[in-house]
Amino acid sequence: MAETVTHEGTIIEINETTIKVKLLVLSACASCHAKNMCGAADQKDKIVDVPLQTAYYSYKTGDRVIVATQNRNALWAVFWAYLFPTILLISILIFSISYFQSEILPILLGLLSVIVYYLILYRFRKTLQRKFIFVISRKVEYR
Repeated sequence: MAETVTHEGTIIEINETTIKVKLLVLSACASCHAKNMCGAADQKDKIVDVPLQTAYYSYKTGDRVIVATQNRNALWAVFWAYLFPTILLISILIFSISYFQSEILPILLGLLSVIVYYLILYRFRKTLQRKFIFVISRKVEYR
């Protein structure tokens, strides 16, 4: 079985196609080795969409659940959100500094390239949401 990344969350909305889960930022994030690369540790209210399946029909708004995704999905998300734009920025800076005499133009080209990249990423967000799928692994039982 593939390794998974899990977060505890609360179901805030159920509609015809998805369940919206608000992830809880726990104090465990402070000691996690991946906290600097994880979007869940950076934001207070991270909401993920879980595709509705028949197994989830017993869930209701307010239920606390464990949401999971495959580890490789998390690594790809980190790559596309952080690593690739950094490589793009550095590459454009290196090549444009050797081409242009001015320093301001390479900086502007680098920033513009990253802005365009994130706009393209935003444009294809629906496609990415289909690729990075979350599932509800289990309900959190109160003791």
